[in-house]
Amino acid sequence: MVWYDELVNHVIGRLEALSWTNWFGDRYRPPIGRAKTIQTLREKLNRMPSMHLPSIQDIAGVRLQMSMSLLEQDAVATLLCKHFEQDPAIAIEDLRDGSHAGYRAVHVLLHLKDLRGRVEIQVRTQLQGEWANLYEELGDVLGREIRYEQLPDADERRAVMDRMQGLSLGQITELEAAMNLISGQKYVVDTNHPDYAGPVQKTWEGVEGGIDAVHTLIAELEADLIRQLQSMRSHIQSITQEAE
Repeated sequence: MVWYDELVNHVIGRLEALSWTNWFGDRYRPPIGRAKTIQTLREKLNRMPSMHLPSIQDIAGVRLQMSMSLLEQDAVATLLCKHFEQDPAIAIEDLRDGSHAGYRAVHVLLHLKDLRGRVEIQVRTQLQGEWANLYEELGDVLGREIRYEQLPDADERRAVMDRMQGLSLGQITELEAAMNLISGQKYVVDTNHPDYAGPVQKTWEGVEGGIDAVHTLIAELEADLIRQLQSMRSHIQSITQEAE
């Protein structure tokens, strides 16, 4: 697994070299990453017996998560393809359609020919990331099978899973859609910028005045959803304690 860790560190180093703060300012959060554990790989191969180890895309995984709109998320994915010389039509995997047990993100699947390796970059908004991290914790309690739509037996545990998925596919999805609609922002990656992450072109369409107030309201709604997720974390921890 050492080689996969080196792949992760290579990609993180190249990501950190980009001028993200020119784009996101204080919203920027550094990328993180790690290779899958042997146990996680074994579970995946058991679940998908026709898959062979060299074809698994996400053994080496990197995560880029920060407060951003869906349009910015799209632009980041495009930027990553440009930076790593990948074909967007092949590399970008949009998982925001609600068909993945509530998980929503944009993945960029890198095939690094010079290193003969594959790395998956998960591009997540702050809300998508908070939800995904909490759902992972829920999987530790209820079983990782919930990521693949397998329901737990107990009604109370099934209710927690349903509430989690409802938050993702309901309130979080609706808020992120509203952020795009209300702001009317159009993001264009400046591919001529030496770091491919220069200032982003912004245009306002049909929004007059009060835009700061609108963004403040959206930020408050986002913070409220994060508090709901934190409340869910407490509930999950109580279930864990009961199981012990």
